[in-house]
Amino acid sequence: MSQLINQIGTHLKQNNLLAAEKLSWDLYHQNKRNFLSVKTLGMTLLMQQKFAGALNIFIEANELKDDDYDVLVNLAHLYIKFDEFEKVFIFANKALSLNAEPYYPYISLAEFYLKRREFEKAYAMAIELQKRVTYAHLTKNHQTLYLMLDVFIASGNEKDAWNFISLSHSKSFLPELFYYQAGLSVKSIDQKLLLTAEDFIKNSKFSNHIERAKALAPVYFALGRSYLKQDPDLSDSNYIKGNNEITKIQRYRPLENQFLVKKIKSSFENYAPSANQEDGEGLIFITGMPRSGTTLLESILDSSGEVFSCGELTSFHTLFHKIVDEEKNNPLESKYLKEEEMGTTYLRRVHFLNQVSQKKYILDKLPGNFSYIGFIKKRFPRAKVIYIKRDPWDNAISLYQQFYVANIAYASTFFNIAIYYADHEEIIRYWTEEAQVDFLKIDYEELVSHTSEVAENIFHYCGLSSNYNEEKRQGFFSRTASKNQVRAGVHQQSLQKKSFEMQKSDFLETLQTQRVHWSKSITK
Repeated sequence: MSQLINQIGTHLKQNNLLAAEKLSWDLYHQNKRNFLSVKTLGMTLLMQQKFAGALNIFIEANELKDDDYDVLVNLAHLYIKFDEFEKVFIFANKALSLNAEPYYPYISLAEFYLKRREFEKAYAMAIELQKRVTYAHLTKNHQTLYLMLDVFIASGNEKDAWNFISLSHSKSFLPELFYYQAGLSVKSIDQKLLLTAEDFIKNSKFSNHIERAKALAPVYFALGRSYLKQDPDLSDSNYIKGNNEITKIQRYRPLENQFLVKKIKSSFENYAPSANQEDGEGLIFITGMPRSGTTLLESILDSSGEVFSCGELTSFHTLFHKIVDEEKNNPLESKYLKEEEMGTTYLRRVHFLNQVSQKKYILDKLPGNFSYIGFIKKRFPRAKVIYIKRDPWDNAISLYQQFYVANIAYASTFFNIAIYYADHEEIIRYWTEEAQVDFLKIDYEELVSHTSEVAENIFHYCGLSSNYNEEKRQGFFSRTASKNQVRAGVHQQSLQKKSFEMQKSDFLETLQTQRVHWSKSITK
């Protein structure tokens, strides 16, 4: 056993993660009741971001030994990935009770309170985190950096965010921080910082294309945003360079998404939720393409004072794949997802997030839930589903101008965006025409042109008794790419965009070709 562990350690040091995992499985199968064997496997899976498998294995480790600090910390971290915030709270606090000095539990608790919109408590956790985390860690873990800054802004302590940004600039140039700052305030990007960024691109050396892309892409996107108004051509050029870097490390397979569209249709026809369950009264879902105005809609509904927004939950996506049994042959399918029926699991999660606010309505704003509208309405017939659609080309530009890597894999080329956009149209057509699912459709252009009137219709559809409040809407905090745009007044500046004119005709041609593909498949 000790020999295997030493070999695993050697592979991990050499970053041979697959080899380490293979040996970890051998170790695990030799003795599934040995805590060290189980924990070692959990760590190798986590290091590869195999989150469902890692969670499953760490659950086993915790059953063998319920007071191991590393296991508790990792469980808290992993449960965030699956919207299990009640368990995040339990395991993070248990880790704190064992050792309050390391920073790890404070990350999970800051995430937890931010999700529950308990911003002052999130701020307290961020301060504890800032006391303990090293600057070196933040330079290598930009998600922790973004979390800390987001908490400062959400809690009304924006000065702390700017103090950290200023301190960082005095030490070194951080690409991720430069990108964050450009999103926070373009006006704060002065000529000196622009020259520093250009110098970073020109003089940095990298050992491989992955390292290069991760370092340069956020800089290009920040420059694109910084030059947008003063030099649109230079802005476009930087966005193109940034997306070219991402494309080198990103793989999007359009055929897989087409297969998913077909799978959604066939699965829906066979889906029959259990009888005698809650009908979803009070649930509101906002759906649509990313960058189509979903965050704006979220802020409008939040202004009512009657709605608690859970933000973007991955729950329905994850639970849908349990319905269709996509992972039936996966030995690492998470145990806890088998404990409850899909709808019961979902309700438990969202009601826990709303536990403090106790609002009458609960909002889930994951754009990609447009794929599951029919499932949502079958399982929760009284839930309100709102779908927002934006002009395809405007939507495409907005996607292309965002620094997406893993979460939206199709956004780095206009070709892929066009294919995905047509696929999404086909899903909406299916829900509307074939499945005849009832949901509210909103046009982004109408929303930003006649906000009060459209908001009134939305409030009526959802059953809200209050009125739209623009001043309150501008105080809304969102952790999406639109977090700063949504705080500005509603405007029409994003209509009929003029950027990337050279790519427009190819985009529209690809979009139309994919639309024809779907129309032919319907008539067969």
